[in-house]
Amino acid sequence: MDRYKLAVIGGDGIGPEVTAAALTVLDACEQRFGFETEREQIGWSSARYLENGERVTPEMIDGLRRFDAILLGALGDPRAPRGLMERDVLIGIRRRLDLFVNLRPIVLYDERLCPLKDKSVREVRFFVMRENTEDVYAQAGVREGSGANEQARVEMRFTRPGVERIVRYAFERARELP
Repeated sequence: MDRYKLAVIGGDGIGPEVTAAALTVLDACEQRFGFETEREQIGWSSARYLENGERVTPEMIDGLRRFDAILLGALGDPRAPRGLMERDVLIGIRRRLDLFVNLRPIVLYDERLCPLKDKSVREVRFFVMRENTEDVYAQAGVREGSGANEQARVEMRFTRPGVERIVRYAFERARELP
């Protein structure tokens, strides 16, 4: 039986509750498909930061390399500095572990639910991909002012190697489609 190591980061707010529900679904998948997960809770959250001031460091993120997968709940708490956990954990994991692909598959499971009439399950299958470490999705951004004068600014930076590798990845996935 295949066995996988799973890091579980419940996070903040509703994150721990949603993560617990996801683990219940994972339990059912293990039974149905015949695999096991060895789970380790990682206590990275705004509550922990507010309690002791400890931030998530690049070295702490390196410790995630020993896992096969990471289950990450919601992050952020209005009592903590804005964007702190998101930058340290979410963006930190993406960049430090070089998780450059944001892959969102689109699959039609039932023709009756598709607005594209007369299309079958085999005809509606594609992917939306985004670069996950360089584009605006991964940038921290700046907020200035308040009230009606509040503004947000995010600079987008793309490197040639970053663009080339996501384009190559997308073409390779496209070749695999039926």
